[in-house]
Amino acid sequence: MAYAAEQYWKPPFQMLGTSSGRDGLVTILSCHTGAKANGAMLLFKIAAHLGRPVRARTGFTYCKDGILSFETGSEWQEAAPGATVPPVAIEPPKRPARTPAGAIKLAGVQLDRSQITAVEVRNRLFNDEAPWIELQKTVTSQLIQQIEFDQPDYPGEPLAIETARIRIRFGELLVREFVIYNDRLLQDTTAPTNFYYTQPDFSLLLRAALQ
Repeated sequence: MAYAAEQYWKPPFQMLGTSSGRDGLVTILSCHTGAKANGAMLLFKIAAHLGRPVRARTGFTYCKDGILSFETGSEWQEAAPGATVPPVAIEPPKRPARTPAGAIKLAGVQLDRSQITAVEVRNRLFNDEAPWIELQKTVTSQLIQQIEFDQPDYPGEPLAIETARIRIRFGELLVREFVIYNDRLLQDTTAPTNFYYTQPDFSLLLRAALQ
């Protein structure tokens, strides 16, 4: 979650009122809200506005069977009221760099990257009416290579926003659509408990494709 304009976050936080001391700590349960310089600045602004300490996670937050968990390597970023500068920025955790295998493991279907014939992406970041964009083959190859389709996972439901969608065609008969959360995690809409992490360059390639 990038640093947002104040008109978006001030009204809901205003209901909390002001406080002092540790008992007034505001915990934001979401994904990546405290990450990077934008996240540090956002928390700095919220803490100054409320007069309360504020904290948020720097990676994914999941909810599974009513239990919260956090992405490995993520941290709490905290901002204190009365501070004159934002806290030191914390980078979100990165997946270990590797080249994902060619196998694509979908629920009930085993495929290979070589069977992909077309890929479309759709921007969902504050734009519900964005059209689908069909990618060129060179871009398709780069983008798909960044998705860990060989290692499906179900860490829980991410407390994240839908930033984009991707639609992948395998031959003439099979099309699968995936929700993309925070430009970092894919969810199979056909099998919603199948999640796929991405390699670090995925978000950059995705945003370039959506321009």
